[in-house]
Amino acid sequence: MKITLTLLTFLVVAFCSGQNRKNSMDFSGIYANEYGEISLKKLDSLKTSVSFKNNKLEVFDTLMFADYDFDMVKNSDSIPFLSFNIKAGIEPHPECLYVHEFSAGIYLSRFIWIEEMFVRPFYKIMEPVELKGEIKFSKRGATIDGIYLENYQSEQGYFKVTGTIVKEKYPKAYYSTSESPQGMFSDTNIIHYRLIMRDYVVSKPERQRFKGRLTNNFGKAAFVWEFADSEVYYLEGKDIWSEEMVGKEVVIEAVLVQTRKSAGILKKWRIIESEN
Repeated sequence: MKITLTLLTFLVVAFCSGQNRKNSMDFSGIYANEYGEISLKKLDSLKTSVSFKNNKLEVFDTLMFADYDFDMVKNSDSIPFLSFNIKAGIEPHPECLYVHEFSAGIYLSRFIWIEEMFVRPFYKIMEPVELKGEIKFSKRGATIDGIYLENYQSEQGYFKVTGTIVKEKYPKAYYSTSESPQGMFSDTNIIHYRLIMRDYVVSKPERQRFKGRLTNNFGKAAFVWEFADSEVYYLEGKDIWSEEMVGKEVVIEAVLVQTRKSAGILKKWRIIESEN
């Protein structure tokens, strides 16, 4: 099944918002999760050709238009929101993208159905990417953001991982059979996929320096960075600041972990300068 849709009504709006940002980043490439794939091809400074494909090989092709003033997601000035219409679209990043719908009505889902399309990110595949996150172990092996690290047997923790992500079918050994009924999947008629990071390098992310002031936010110790529009970041492992420390200007060395749904976190932090 293949559907093509052109949203001409969005062209004027996108043109106005994108005129002064013609050198925006190019996110062309193939992105995938366990349930489907999305291909992006930048046509010009405003238009991007987008193709959705689910694991049933159903395809939906459309155009999306760059919108730099879209306030429903938190993007930088150089990263546009790709609008399907005013209630849906794609939030792109160099290593992954997120699909959004902002209404109870169904918009993208009426054209293509991809399981967990609005929950699970789509990661760039077949090209080198850099991920920062927690490496975790389970009986199935090590993962970062749910992506398997092939043959990884080192320590858990927060790391930077650079490598190439590929999408592949789960081996037959993961399916339940009469001889081995304890597999992950019971229905052998359904093909399940996973993402695997290959040719990867694992390293500890470097600390950065942040100047700002200490505060408490919702009962937790936090830090207000002066160069991020006074954005508040939580400090890992610190419960709360005393009254004497609140408001004190400091310089902190830390690893900043950005989260999409809550305030960022400063990991492995230490105060290197403090006012008297």
